[in-house]
Amino acid sequence: MKYYGLNREQIGSDVSINFLMTYYLDKNIEEKHGLELDKQFDDWHSNLPDFAWPNWCFGSHDSRRITSRLPSKDLIDAFYMLLLLQSGTSLIYYGDEIGMCDRPFTLEHREEILDITAFNFGNQYVEQKTRDCQRTPMQWTSQSVHAGFTSSTSQPYLPLSETWKNVNVEQQEDSYRSHLKFFRQLVHLRRQAPFYGGYQKKLFVTKEIYSLVRWLEEKVFLLVININSNDTIAINFNNIFHCHDKILVGEIIARSCNILDSSSIGNEGNQIDLSNLRLRSNEAVLFKLFLSPNDLSLSCT
Repeated sequence: MKYYGLNREQIGSDVSINFLMTYYLDKNIEEKHGLELDKQFDDWHSNLPDFAWPNWCFGSHDSRRITSRLPSKDLIDAFYMLLLLQSGTSLIYYGDEIGMCDRPFTLEHREEILDITAFNFGNQYVEQKTRDCQRTPMQWTSQSVHAGFTSSTSQPYLPLSETWKNVNVEQQEDSYRSHLKFFRQLVHLRRQAPFYGGYQKKLFVTKEIYSLVRWLEEKVFLLVININSNDTIAINFNNIFHCHDKILVGEIIARSCNILDSSSIGNEGNQIDLSNLRLRSNEAVLFKLFLSPNDLSLSCT
């Protein structure tokens, strides 16, 4: 936090990069749950100076790919939602928008390893410490050699990830639903109120569920994620909002790609009774609510 400076007038960093979510993703799988996730968000918000602006960084050239560190690869869309729909600047590492994965590098093919700093830890740690795993070329297409990253007469700086034929921009552009299309949908939402300029509040958090609400004037949106449960979770948001005398209905605005079209929450525009919302493992949904902030006792203070 010291890099922000002491006040707005003192020269400091506008974006003092927040690596807390990167550290969360580095934890053991038993610790990657909603309560620990909430702790990382709270630690940043509670220490952020009043004059400073938050930012969120889930991956970089120095940390393994998000998709390779999540408890389940199906959670990638949910983490896009956390990255793009919260207040603050989102820092995106190339390839994460299509769900690129790490490529292993081994001493058996040490000539492929470019990150020579990994050898400083000794040969027994090179495969663990090399950062080349997350630095492989962008995967544009399955139709061209080198995944379209460079020409057939050139050699890319690192070998491609083994997923390039199935995980690439062209394939996801052509799919009915894909991580890339979902990412673009969230970027579009991010430009609009209440995600641009609105308020936010953590709403309901357990080991299995993470939810937050965004609002501005009469617009209210609810994000809900089943973060690591293997079971279907039922949630009564009437109880959580303490609005027992009102009908709480949410219209689906965006949903993770792992939700089946045949599900009641499978299509944008569906309206759901939020007194009995059911989410399967790793599913995430964004709802627009039909009640006002006053109806839901949401305060801007």
